[in-house]
Amino acid sequence: MRSVVLVLAMLWSGACGAAEQIVPAERIVEGLAGASTDRPLVRGLAGRPRGARPIEAIRVDRLRALDAAGEDDLSEDAVDAARAILADLRLQAIDLPVAFAFGSAEVSDAGYRQLNALGVALSSGRLRQASFIVAGHTDAVGSQAANRLLSKRRADAVRDYLVSAFRMEPSRLIALGFGETMLKDEADGAATVNRRVEVQAFLPQ
Repeated sequence: MRSVVLVLAMLWSGACGAAEQIVPAERIVEGLAGASTDRPLVRGLAGRPRGARPIEAIRVDRLRALDAAGEDDLSEDAVDAARAILADLRLQAIDLPVAFAFGSAEVSDAGYRQLNALGVALSSGRLRQASFIVAGHTDAVGSQAANRLLSKRRADAVRDYLVSAFRMEPSRLIALGFGETMLKDEADGAATVNRRVEVQAFLPQ
């Protein structure tokens, strides 16, 4: 299954200068819909053999279950299970800056400006039929348990804003927290680039 992933880098409030460079909605749509690459759109979940469910749908259902389990069940095993599913999807990435307050899930003013562009993109005609996975990540500062919780709360914050501000159906957005388990800069666990959210779009053909 091919898929496209949109990576939103979470920057600390002290580094908001980078966050002022907002990526416009048109560029987000191009990245998620595949117009900026030579690769085809993601294959939809239709066309499966009679009497069988496609493995893609089973994977998505498992991610929905992990999302719905809540913070109390945000264990290391649950994170590993979600990582294994996403690893099978072979993702492409586009970076967008979304600023959060230090150590919290509160979105900054600059972060909201980027989320507004994201909301416009996800509500566009080319993406209106798509569903999305919102995956939160942190740096390696702090305990693993605290980072898992923080990453989930940040993913939830992105989803909640898209639902409230753009009236997106909650069922189209799966929010997951991965803490520090998927560092973008493994050589520097405290690097800003590690603090991010990924939004993966499933697009029917």
